[in-house]
Formats: sequence, structure tokens, C-alpha cells
Amino acid sequence: MATQFQITPPGTFSFKSEDWEQWIKRFERFRSASGLSEKPSVTQVDMLIYCMGEQAEEIFNSFTFPPIVVVTESEGSQSTPQSPSYSDVKDKFQSHFIARRNVIYERAKFNKRCQMEGETVDEFITGLYKLSEHCNYGTLKEELIRDRLVVGLRDSRLQQKLQLDSALTLESAKRTARLHEVVRKEHEVLTAKDQVLINQTSRRESSPSTRKCGKCGYSANHTACPAKEDKCNKCKKMGHWARCCKTKYKQHRNFRKQAQDQGNPKLVKPKPRAVKYVEVDVSDEDDPGEINYTFIGQLDNGRAKTKSWTIDVYVNDVKVKFAIDTGADESIIPESMYNKLNLNTSLSKTDKVLHGANKSRLECMGKVDVDFRANNRSSNQSMYVVKDCTTALFGKPAIEALDVVRIVNNVEVEKHHPKLFSGLGVMKGEYNIKLAEGYVPHAVNAPRKIASVPLYKIIKGKLQKLENEGIIFKVNEPTEFCSPMVPVPKRDKKGNVVDVRICVDYTKLNQYVKTEKFMIPSTSEVLSRLPGAKIFSKLDANSWFHQIPLTESSKLLTTFITPFGRFAYSRMPFGITSAPEHAQKRLAQLLDDLEGVEVFIDDILIHAPNQDLHDARLGEVLNRLDKAGMTLNKAK
Repeated sequence: MATQFQITPPGTFSFKSEDWEQWIKRFERFRSASGLSEKPSVTQVDMLIYCMGEQAEEIFNSFTFPPIVVVTESEGSQSTPQSPSYSDVKDKFQSHFIARRNVIYERAKFNKRCQMEGETVDEFITGLYKLSEHCNYGTLKEELIRDRLVVGLRDSRLQQKLQLDSALTLESAKRTARLHEVVRKEHEVLTAKDQVLINQTSRRESSPSTRKCGKCGYSANHTACPAKEDKCNKCKKMGHWARCCKTKYKQHRNFRKQAQDQGNPKLVKPKPRAVKYVEVDVSDEDDPGEINYTFIGQLDNGRAKTKSWTIDVYVNDVKVKFAIDTGADESIIPESMYNKLNLNTSLSKTDKVLHGANKSRLECMGKVDVDFRANNRSSNQSMYVVKDCTTALFGKPAIEALDVVRIVNNVEVEKHHPKLFSGLGVMKGEYNIKLAEGYVPHAVNAPRKIASVPLYKIIKGKLQKLENEGIIFKVNEPTEFCSPMVPVPKRDKKGNVVDVRICVDYTKLNQYVKTEKFMIPSTSEVLSRLPGAKIFSKLDANSWFHQIPLTESSKLLTTFITPFGRFAYSRMPFGITSAPEHAQKRLAQLLDDLEGVEVFIDDILIHAPNQDLHDARLGEVLNRLDKAGMTLNKAK
């Protein structure tokens, strides 16, 4: 008996030219999957216009279609008006929303595309493919994408490595770039020292070991600075990175000195800054020697394009527009705005010292206790007056008191799906690690040394736990590949090792692993599908990679050596280059036909414009995950 699925049509079109191609591709998939393409052309046209929205009716009525010419022996040629075909209507909408493309402009955009800061290699490659769609490169498309990939990478050393390969292809360039990114991240995990981000009240502790290197920004205790042979992206000089570049500070000081010499006070006065986040140092009155921190956020230069959340709040019956900041621990207001309010209240001194995200000190003029009123609620709160900022921020205490933003975290699903939160799931279908032809086996014969006896015992217990859970098993036979184990300690606040993460260095194996070419969506792609959503739920898979079983032929490829013998994975391990793509593909195929569901490797986001639709979508997702044998992380 054939399985039938209820296909949901795509959401309403935004009627923006830049969204047309993505929306019509989505509709074409719906048209094919639902069987709409087999129905009469009139039905297809009606469904297209209905799915687009009300505005589509007006646009459709403005189209003109040539009449059908019918030739008969008795009456000759006659023009007969008939309903236009689906392809004709689609072409009309295509011409309406998409103007004729300028190939020169499209190629210029492609040739200027470079990897942006914080952008992954996969996101960069996806961006190049999108830009090349309208460049008409023909048979040269693959080669030009390869060239742009090499030239546009941020890592200059990786660029040089790729350029030295005379037989470099697009696939080998992508594979090398992805592998380099994975190894670099793993190296940072292995070498970076524990860092604590303080976002709540805690005692400040400083010691010589926390001193930062002025060239790279990391701890100054390293033997060789990684920025020694790199070029600064800001001043183009050698020997330091942009985040440690002092050029801007020198220019600022020289500018102020020149202005003072010229006797121009207007040039000396700094421009107001839009404070989006501040860090507050608070001296405790009971213990003057103790300094506490309260996190509020970042500093904006006024050029941000993202529109902030705002709310109109009555401050002592005076209406003020605030930017909502759920991460701010206090509410602040610019001095210029405070003076215009005429609140008839005097400022009181405060021991709090405000710092911007770049650690520059902000001038706090004082605080005032006011009555905030919004959403038919009122609350007495402290508001801090800050000089030289342009934005009033509504902080977390006031947000919670006036119920401006409500966190909904009491969705009870465990009693309806008890298996979803029980142990480690096992998905149906095994994953087969495919190697390229001509691969060269590589087996390590001796394990890496373990630094201390306590860590030795913790690693042994961790391996035993993974073996009991069926994630790994002991290997006694010879294997083509054997990789070294790299344990990563987990420390508590006092620096004591309390746990360990078992990692494996699969560098040699990854050189021959074939990837599935399944693109992982970028953050911007996911955000573009969220307009109109108001209710959200986030699900996190419980050790998602370890829920995917391996084929028998793939298990021994993952063999790794430890001081306690050799082991191999029976589930998909971390560190394999093809693992993220396969994990994304497996979960996407399971949930791809559901509306309002976004997948990012092991995270699932459910969104909807109202509570009822959200609950229905969430229930369908949970049912599918339960049937597939998957489990979720209840803590997240």
C-alpha cells in the first residue's frame, strides 16, 4: 500500500522582487509533489494566484495575453479568447518581478565575493553558487567558482596551500577547505585555555596569567605568537591581527591633538554613541573590596541595519521610546533625552561604573527611581542616565516587571512521548563512510601520552561508559586505519578536571572521505523564512551523531588507539568530514515537507504565527522523531 503525504503549500509571497525566485522554486516543488502539475492549467493558475496572496489578483488582472488564433475552412482565421496556460502566467509574473539581468553586474558581484568574518566555508561556497547562477559562465562555471573560492578565503596560508596544487579541482578545493576548517576548530579546542564569560554577579579576579598578548589577543604565556607572520586586515602591517591593531587609537589621539592645536573645540568633542550593551562594575557597600559585574550588552556605532525591538513606555507619565534588550541587567537613558523629559526628579549618585563592549568607560551621570508603565502594568525601577549615547535601553528587570517579553518554557511533551527523552536513540538506516579510489591506509601504532594519573583514570571510565552504551567497541584485529585519541579535559570553576571529552584525530582518514555535497543552510537563509512567526520551540538532539549507526564496513575505519587498547565506533563519530552533512541530510529528509520547521544539524526550530498552529506543528515533529527512533536532550 503506497504511503500518502499531505503536502502543505508554501506561505504567502512577500511581493518583493528579491524573494520571487526562492518562492517560485518552493511552489514548483509543491506543484510537483502534490500532483498539481497533472491537473488542468486553469486549476494550476488559480492555485498559484491563491498561494501568492490577495495582491496577486490585481497584478494578474494587469496582464494581457494574446488570443488563440483558430483556422477553419468555412470561416477562415478567427481570434478566440481562452484561459492562459500556467507557464504563460508564470512567465508574466517572472517578467513582473525580475527585470532583465545585467550579466556584467552579476559577474562583478561574483568576482568581489570574499569569505566574511565568522562565515563558515560551507556558507561561503553556497554564496558563490548562488551568485554564479546568473553569470552565464557555461562550461567554465566550475573552474571560476574554484578560483573565487581560493582567492576569497580569509586564511592566507590555506590560499597558498591551494595555489601550490597544480591539479586542483573544485571538489578537492572544497574538501581541503572544509578539512582545514574542522582541524583548525579542533586545534583551538585542544590548545585554548578555559575562558569564563561573566554575565552575572561574580568576584573580579586578576592575575599575571590572564595577561593578553598585544599581537594576537590570546594569553601572553604562549611560546610563539600565531600572529607573528600574519598581516593585519586593518593597517596592512605584519606582526599582529586586526583585533589588536592600535592604528585607530593612534589616529584618534592625533586627530584630537591636531584639533587642540588649532583651537577648534568642536573637533575635540566626540560624537555620541548608541549604547546597545554595557558592562557595569558595582562596588558593594557591605564589602568595599569586592567588585561585581552586571552584563548589559554591546556598543553600536549607529550604522547597524537591523531594526531593534522598541516599546513606548510612560516614565512618570511621560512617553518614551525604549529599545528592548533582554540581555541588559539595567535600564539606561541618554542624558540629552533625560533633560528633555523634565521629570522634576534629581539624580542620585551611583557606585556603578559602566563599560562598553570594547572596555571603554562610559560616563554615568547618576540614577533616578521612576515609575515605568506599559501593557496596563506599572513598576518602580532604577534608570541610569548615560552621557554621549543616543538610545534608551529597556533592561531585563523592567521587561519582566511589565511582562513585555514572556519566556514560555513549560511545554510538557515527556508524558506523551516518554521514549523521546529516554537514553540514546538509534535511527533506522546505517551510514556508510565512502573513501575515494586510491586511498592510502594509515595506522598509528602507539597512543599519545596522558599528562596526569587523575586524567588517566577519568579517560578509562569514559571509555568504559561509551562501550557500555554501545557507542564504541574493542578492536583486536588488524585495521587499515587507526587514528590517535585526543582527550579534551572539562574543568570546574576551580580548574579541577571533572570530566573528559573523547576526541579522535581523523586527519589522515579525512583526506579520502567522500562528502555528500549536502549544503548546510546559513543563518541568513533560516532567518529569511521566519517573517510573521511569533511562537517558537527549539529541540536539540541528544548526541545526534551517536544516534546514527554505521555499516559494518565503516566501523573499522573509525578505529582509534588508546593506552587501554584499540576501539572503534559503532555509531557515527565526531571529527569525520562527511558527518555534519549527513547529519543535516538525515534530519532534513525526515522533516523537510513540514511547514514552519527549520533544521540545522542537530537543532530543530519550530515556528508559527499563533499558538494553535505552533502546537500542531510541534506535535507532528515529535511524532515523526518518535517513530524514527530518535531521542532529544531534555535539558536543552
